[in-house]
Amino acid sequence: MSSAELVKLNSTMIGILCQHRSGHSAYEQNLSNTNNLEMFPELDINCKDVDLYFDQLPKNSVFSMMVSPNSFGLMQKYKNINWQIFMRKDVITQCLSFIYTNKTQIIRDNQTQIVDVDINLIDYFVDNFKIVNDIKSKNIYPVYYYEDQSMPNTVFKKNNNNYKKLIKNIDDVMEKINYLLP
Repeated sequence: MSSAELVKLNSTMIGILCQHRSGHSAYEQNLSNTNNLEMFPELDINCKDVDLYFDQLPKNSVFSMMVSPNSFGLMQKYKNINWQIFMRKDVITQCLSFIYTNKTQIIRDNQTQIVDVDINLIDYFVDNFKIVNDIKSKNIYPVYYYEDQSMPNTVFKKNNNNYKKLIKNIDDVMEKINYLLP
């Protein structure tokens, strides 16, 4: 059963726990278009009033929640939401994409700019990755992977960026990633 079919069976309010650069925008758009759900702006660390955010969610909606230290508590508190976890199997490329796009501020399309990136962002990425994995390990919520999804109902398409060639300080970056990621 696909994730889109699962949504039709369980709920019309879908929350997607994810990290940046997971492909969640395409996944969310595909769920929205497949199930006629309103896409609601993502919940992230910049939200000043989380309870107000949840109170304003339309009944037939889909939204992404960027991982944070209180993610599991929010998922437990708002049980009326059909929560899912959306991840990438290729976590290294996701991390490289995160630190690269943070530097360039260009989040879509194929890239050509070669840049030095801030390796300290790897710590932030890995901390959030560990939170998602901890929630995943509880086996409460279904987990879907970007690489397993067919998303024909979306305008967002996977790019062909080779971040190992686009990041000047790739040796330092890979050394830190390999040290921090299991």
